Amino acid sequence: GRGGGFESGQSSLASVALGSSLPSQSAVLKGSEENAQGMDPHQMSYREKQKECKRRGLPATGKDKDLLQRLLGSSGSEQAADKGNKTTSSTAKKPDIPWKKSKAKADLIEMLTTGDPQRDHVWTKPPAEVWGSREDLCLYPKANVCDAIRRYRKTILIQMKSIKFEDKAADQHWTRFCDSAVDSRGNPKLHNSAAKNLLELDVAAGRAKGRKPSDIKKDRPEYAPFETKQWRRAVNNERQKQKGEIWYAKRNKQGALRHIKRREAQLEEAGMIDRT
Repeated sequence: GRGGGFESGQSSLASVALGSSLPSQSAVLKGSEENAQGMDPHQMSYREKQKECKRRGLPATGKDKDLLQRLLGSSGSEQAADKGNKTTSSTAKKPDIPWKKSKAKADLIEMLTTGDPQRDHVWTKPPAEVWGSREDLCLYPKANVCDAIRRYRKTILIQMKSIKFEDKAADQHWTRFCDSAVDSRGNPKLHNSAAKNLLELDVAAGRAKGRKPSDIKKDRPEYAPFETKQWRRAVNNERQKQKGEIWYAKRNKQGALRHIKRREAQLEEAGMIDRT
């Protein structure tokens, strides 16, 4: 009885010792996977090829020779991709000046602003071709430059349309209101005429004080072409404008003094007042 117990105890101790020294099943599987990854696909079994195909994201079905071709082809493409990434990373240069402050950005905006959206290549070509056609643009990431080209095109095109609309409106206004010397009723326009400037001086010199507009109209030949109602309105507006209380309400005292001095100089130059 004692001998049997001793032998069973020795066997249990031996099994514990062996179990502690042997690697676990997960460690064995992991080691086999690592060995499979470094193995030549020609030396792998069918199951190992299937596992390697799944690891690389390749289809794991088919015959043994199909799996072998997939593994050989993927390994070659991976090596080529790694080599290409290394060369591009080593040869790519990071620009010294950021895009926002670069001359490349300023030149691109100038070309878009001065170019014709219908003919110039910077407008008509795809952004990727514009990026590849200039060395200064190629210093910056392709995706960022292409996005910038699209944004600049949209913004500058809106500005061009706005400027064209404003120019057209200004031309129409000039043709309708400023180009003609007469208004819609056929009466001469007082604005920007010699009669308007003379009327300002006459009112400032006091020659229109207490007099009817019809009497003032007889003083100068420049006043004769204007219709009676039109002339009366012009004289009353000029009198109202030059009144002291309205003048001071609209402008400060310093501005009023400057205007008075300027007006006196005009009257003296025209010979309407004598300082002596």
